[in-house]
Amino acid sequence: MPMSIAPAKRDVSGWPSLASAWTTVVVLTVAYTIAYTDRLIISLLIDPIKADLALSDTQISLIVGAAFAIFYSVFGLPIARYADRGNRRVLLIVSALLWSLMTFLCGLAVGFWTLFIARIGVAIGEASIAPSSLSLIADNFPAEKRSLPISIWVLGAVFASVAAYGGGGVLISDTGPLAGLLDYLGLEYSLWRAVFMLLGILGVPLAFLIAAIKEPARHGVTDSETSGQVTLRELKEYVGTNASTFLTFFVSAGLALLVLDGCFIWLPSALVRIHGMSLSEAGAALAVIALIFGLIGPLGAGYLNQRFYNAGHVDAPVRVMLILVGLGCVGMFVATLATDFIVMMFGYGLVISGLAGASTLPQIAIQLVVPNNMRAQISAGFFFLANIVGFGMGPTSVAIFNDYVFRNEAMIVWSMFAVGMIFLPIAIVLLFAGLVPFRKLAGSAIDAEKYS
Repeated sequence: MPMSIAPAKRDVSGWPSLASAWTTVVVLTVAYTIAYTDRLIISLLIDPIKADLALSDTQISLIVGAAFAIFYSVFGLPIARYADRGNRRVLLIVSALLWSLMTFLCGLAVGFWTLFIARIGVAIGEASIAPSSLSLIADNFPAEKRSLPISIWVLGAVFASVAAYGGGGVLISDTGPLAGLLDYLGLEYSLWRAVFMLLGILGVPLAFLIAAIKEPARHGVTDSETSGQVTLRELKEYVGTNASTFLTFFVSAGLALLVLDGCFIWLPSALVRIHGMSLSEAGAALAVIALIFGLIGPLGAGYLNQRFYNAGHVDAPVRVMLILVGLGCVGMFVATLATDFIVMMFGYGLVISGLAGASTLPQIAIQLVVPNNMRAQISAGFFFLANIVGFGMGPTSVAIFNDYVFRNEAMIVWSMFAVGMIFLPIAIVLLFAGLVPFRKLAGSAIDAEKYS
């Protein structure tokens, strides 16, 4: 039987006002957008960075993926433990200042190791954004109303994609406003360096914005503890009892993110190398695709999840994720086999829509089935696995296929296809295996929250 936590006795009555709750969602979405832009912008800058610092595809993939994913994941665990008992707003303020400073320092890198270390700093700073934000949202909305605000928060990644690809494409252009500003000031910085510095400066106003939201009272807190902190023994017991649920769901999500991140990171270079586009042209094309299909995916995931859930299917997150991962598979075939540019971009749009939407479901599920005083830590555990497998392995898997299997930069599209066709079918099998255990855990968790 899945382990459940006894109904809370130490809880406040009522929830924050709608105005306060939605203000929090907006601010957290802005913070996530800026954080994800700082994380993603490097994918548009790969070729100029490679040229300036003399890096290979595999080296740049380690900077983009492994340097970020490993430290983001490792530091996310203790940070999330603090988020389950401490002030999440203050934690986010400190984190925003740190990741912004390290983004600025990326612009001062002089080689592989200096850029690698700066990316580690970005990762440590951003490690609190997901568990703290999701925990805050869960304490602003009851279970039956959480899907929409969480889906909107996840859209921060979509807005960041538009900002990174569209806005970044404008900034990296030799005739763009940033180049003009540098010329006017008489500065001889490479444009990619100036882009990092500009993004880093945004951390200061962001910190003031986060300071304006309220730290809500915690809902669904168990009476097994008096300080708001669950013991490590209780956490281990809960995870161990429900290991089959978490492993199947989280690993499948990580594999979906592996394919998504691999495509997202290498698509700009694919458009430049294969279709002869400039960085600004590639950025504009990807911004349009990310905006349209990136919005459809997370919003559609939240909508379908709520429909299934309201219809009595407590395993809604797993069901919807199966549908969306299948859509990602279809998109990979369409994009790779297409001979027309528009059809190819439509295929990648399906990949983005399906897999970005699928990545929303674990975050919704955690707020649905996990007790309040474990949510940030379980979220951090999910992001640990998802980032190690997804952001850590995705870009490098594509690069390894390109450098050591195909041995041809122009084969980048087939490298992305190979990675997708290896890992997405495994994700689908794991999701089918996780349906029954997730259903049992969700049923017991919903019964417990009725008393909170």
